[in-house]
Amino acid sequence: MNKPELRAKIKEEKLKLSEQFILDYSTKISRLFFSLPAYKEANVIYTYVAFNNEIITEYIIEQALKDGKKVAVPKVECPGIIEFYYITDLASLQPGTYNILEPNSLNCQKAEDKDFLMIIPGLAFDKNHNRLGYGGGYYDRFIKRAKDSGKNLKKIAVAYPFQVVSEIPAMEFDEKVDIILAADEII
Repeated sequence: MNKPELRAKIKEEKLKLSEQFILDYSTKISRLFFSLPAYKEANVIYTYVAFNNEIITEYIIEQALKDGKKVAVPKVECPGIIEFYYITDLASLQPGTYNILEPNSLNCQKAEDKDFLMIIPGLAFDKNHNRLGYGGGYYDRFIKRAKDSGKNLKKIAVAYPFQVVSEIPAMEFDEKVDIILAADEII
């Protein structure tokens, strides 16, 4: 299956999810995330804010802040480019590009950490840790810039079981994830 076909298939599956399933599953994945040594050792978490039936990350954001970790979320700066900004609570977010909640960059400080744990959104993942994003390349470009500037980041994907597929056609510029959390499994 090519990338456009796989994107369409996964988007269709996500539309079938009930609100209760999303809430329950997001809670389950959050618990699995908190059990990771990578989470326990991290001082800074960069994470997406859930949109369009994605796994809810607000639970992770709130707990990480309670645990004394710095939390940063993305803001679209210009087409194809995201930057991360620290937030101190969910009230720091407002609808932004694509109507996704983003930090208000006037009230939030730009995150520029050397080491951080990053939760990356995606439509599909495979057991070789390839990631199929939404097609804009925002995260691939951000990760490449971070690596090129000497930053050390560990990339974690959270996924519904149907988002883990046998194979994703990957290109050389596609950034892999380090860990995939799906169902009760750490891949």
